[in-house]
Amino acid sequence: SFQSRAVANALWAAAKLAELTASMLQPQSQHAGSSRMSSRAEQPPAGLLSAQHQLRTLAAALISRLPDSSPGFEPQHVSSVAYALALLAELSITQAVNADGVSAAPPPPAAAQLTPDFLGQQATLLLQASSHKLPGFNTQALSNTLYAVAQLG
Repeated sequence: SFQSRAVANALWAAAKLAELTASMLQPQSQHAGSSRMSSRAEQPPAGLLSAQHQLRTLAAALISRLPDSSPGFEPQHVSSVAYALALLAELSITQAVNADGVSAAPPPPAAAQLTPDFLGQQATLLLQASSHKLPGFNTQALSNTLYAVAQLG
């Protein structure tokens, strides 16, 4: 159904945008156009941090809709959601500690649940509910889903 497709596509997009903002938040080891190392870590723009928190909150809200949406998922949607869950799990691990080994700022309350264990459980529930659709997976959907499962452990 349209709603199921919208949830799957929005979750995938939120995860990809969270990945992009996370890469932009990583401290740069060198200034652009300079070979001199930065002596002080640059502070990320507040708007970028806010966007990161909003994306994680959006992802948490979309994940809460998975139980109602997943019955309408087509194989591509299952694959996209599994990939998004794996990507969010990877981001939650890498963002827990910044490059200096210092704990990062805590996530917003709605996004605090996005732990690797929680996301892995959601992927397991998704795949269990969608196992009867496996014969309809094309090679791309199947390989993306298997990649996500491998990433989630």
